[in-house]
Amino acid sequence: MASSDTTLASRPVGILYEHPEWFRPLFAELDRRAIPYTPIDASTLWWDPAVTDLPYSVVINRMSPSSWLRGHGSTVQSTVHYLDYLENAGVPVINGSQAYSFEISKARQLRLLNELGLVYPKARVINNADEAVAAADGLAYPVIVKPNVGGSGAGIASFDSPEALGSAARNGELEFGPDETPLVQEHLTAEDDAVFRIEFLNGEFLYAIRLRIMPGTFNLCPADYCDIVGLADTDAHFTPVEAFKPSSEIISDAKRVLDATGADLGGVEYLIDARSGQATRQAAKRPSMMSTPCRTSSRMPSRSSGSTPSSSWSTSSKPASKYHPVVATANRRGWTASDLANGRTPKTMPTELSSTVVTMPRIKGILQE
Repeated sequence: MASSDTTLASRPVGILYEHPEWFRPLFAELDRRAIPYTPIDASTLWWDPAVTDLPYSVVINRMSPSSWLRGHGSTVQSTVHYLDYLENAGVPVINGSQAYSFEISKARQLRLLNELGLVYPKARVINNADEAVAAADGLAYPVIVKPNVGGSGAGIASFDSPEALGSAARNGELEFGPDETPLVQEHLTAEDDAVFRIEFLNGEFLYAIRLRIMPGTFNLCPADYCDIVGLADTDAHFTPVEAFKPSSEIISDAKRVLDATGADLGGVEYLIDARSGQATRQAAKRPSMMSTPCRTSSRMPSRSSGSTPSSSWSTSSKPASKYHPVVATANRRGWTASDLANGRTPKTMPTELSSTVVTMPRIKGILQE
């Protein structure tokens, strides 16, 4: 190892984060392994552009676009500048500025999906409420209006007619989000009330899950601590998250999406449009890139068969590791990495999920377990 690499390896890992809950398991595991790290709170950043010798071996970007829902809206854009600073200072960044640029913009995600020739929910981008109805011309109602910067379904509203949309626009009832650039998008009905998420690590398929949608909601957060409205009132046997094995075609398409965003680890979400039978994708980063807004029917989903539909997508760059909320949920339920990959969810099984976030080839040799 060259002397400069040796110097780099001797420095702690930087963890750029904002969400108050996601990182407790990660920090605890790093402490247990005695791996040196420095938490970098995205809500209290400051830096000197003249200083380029930074004290990090690598920085893992886990900044969440939903920070604007927790009073930290300024962090969405300040993180853009901070990542640029780190990269220009020569610090390796996992899920760097390119990946983050997709995470914080649904408009950019849709442009990418269009370039890749994938099916996605038809949408228009606006920056003025007066244009909402005109922008929706040619879209099939109902339509939704949602912020360009995502956040667990926050700010999404559905409208059954141009009149209802126009009324909301005139009365200032549309949520534009922190960048004041919302989308008007067709409101799809998810077949079997389900959305699917495929996770990748370093370009390789890791696992997939099926998320059941609560009727009337847009929150697809699968973590135990997420407050899903109505979940407590469901049948005791209702499972909001379960393992799933997509077709090879779906996995291939999802990989194309994530690769194009430049994300080192993350996920892609899709649903099957109940009207057409097509799979629609969205590009999500989540650190989740964004969830696919959809309608739900009154049916509860049956076990998915993994059929091969044509698709519509969403991408997310949230790390696919044992520290990801989805995997943390899987750990608590006794699922293993093999179970997740093969669609099995036994009630009791020793946990085998490894801390993939510290074994990625890009940073292997910097972090020694």
